[in-house]
Amino acid sequence: MLATIVALLSSSGVGSLIGWIGGFLNRKIDLQAKKDEYSYNLSIRDKDLDQTKAEIAGQVAVADRQVETAAYGAMAESFKEQANLVGNLKGKWAWVDAVSKLIRPLVTVVFLLTSLSLSIYIVIKAYNSGVEFSKDDWKELLTYVVHWVFFQSGVVIGWWFANRPSGRS
Repeated sequence: MLATIVALLSSSGVGSLIGWIGGFLNRKIDLQAKKDEYSYNLSIRDKDLDQTKAEIAGQVAVADRQVETAAYGAMAESFKEQANLVGNLKGKWAWVDAVSKLIRPLVTVVFLLTSLSLSIYIVIKAYNSGVEFSKDDWKELLTYVVHWVFFQSGVVIGWWFANRPSGRS
C-alpha cells in the first residue's frame, strides 16, 4: 500500500498538480504585493495632491492680501488727492469745500428727521382714523421703532466710517 501511495505521489500528474498549486499561490502573492504597491503609491500621490492644494491656497491667500492692500492703498491715495484738491480751493470756490464737509452731517440729520416725522405721521393718521392700539400693539410698534433706530445708526456709522482708509498701511 505504501508503495502504491509513493507511486501515486511521485507520478507526473501529482507533480503537475503540486506545481500548479504552488504557481497559483505564488501568483496570488505577487498580485497582492502589486495591489499593496499600487495602494501605497496612490496614498503618496494623495498626500502630494493635498500638499499642492495647501501650497496653492497659501499662494492665493497671499495674492488676495496683496490685492486688498493695493486697493486700500489706492483708495487712501485718492482720498488724499481729493482732500488736497478740496482743501486748496480758495476765493470764489471756497464754498465748495464748506458744502463738501457738510454733506454727510446734513444728509444724516435730514434722514433722521424724515424717518421720525414719517413714523409719527403714520401713528397719528392711524390713531385719527379710529385704530385703537392695545398694549401688545404699542409693544410691537416700540420694537419696530427700536429696530429702525438701530438700522439707521448702522447705516450712518457705515456711511461715515466704513471702508475708509486710516492712512496707515
